[in-house]
Amino acid sequence: MPKFVVPVEIPGTQRYEITVAPGLLGQSGDLLRGLSSSRRVAIVTEGKVAAAHLPVLRASLEGAGFEPVVAT
Repeated sequence: MPKFVVPVEIPGTQRYEITVAPGLLGQSGDLLRGLSSSRRVAIVTEGKVAAAHLPVLRASLEGAGFEPVVAT
């Protein structure tokens, strides 16, 4: 499946990239674990997005050893 990397450049801030790919949400825990040794992670979302995507994201994060804290 195709993977797209979108560079984000906002004047006065650090440049970063956003990766878009099918199934990427289910890999979030492993990807973030490679960046952080923290146990807790915050998920900030709203109701409709949470209903559609939170279960996959939460399972991925918990599978990588994170303790997700959700704010809706």
